[in-house]
Amino acid sequence: MKMGTYKIVRDKQGRFSSLWVGIKKFFKFMFKLSLLGLAVYTAFLFGSAKPPIVKEVLAEEKFADYPLLVKICKAESQNIQFRKDGRVLRGAMNPSDIGFCQINEPTWNDIARKLGYDIYTEQGNKDMAVYIFLHEGSDPWNSSKCSVIKKTNCWTK
Repeated sequence: MKMGTYKIVRDKQGRFSSLWVGIKKFFKFMFKLSLLGLAVYTAFLFGSAKPPIVKEVLAEEKFADYPLLVKICKAESQNIQFRKDGRVLRGAMNPSDIGFCQINEPTWNDIARKLGYDIYTEQGNKDMAVYIFLHEGSDPWNSSKCSVIKKTNCWTK
């Protein structure tokens, strides 16, 4: 039996059904799918998901694999993370530079936290240094590079 432009049919239980039931199911499904997509996008924006360029780094295994980075960190801090009084080492020229590899706090700390690194610990500082070195090369540490004027506590390639 037809009524208007919709075909009226009975389902297996004998109840009346129509095209609208299928359409309602489709829109419910699409609504739920869009909520799921919104939740994933929000989680990514607010940092509960890792950035897509993450490279897992274990400093004790990986740090020594980069001899230039080892030289850089020695020139930056003489291989110390903490001062004699127990406070974290800060840069003499720039107090925003932190620890063993003199990671610049305003530039890198937020990224380090998202990656799960704590630049205030020696392990986290080395991990972040490896991450920076893999993504930026040695450029962030150019201020400690050897030059004609500067010949002590410096590094060369």
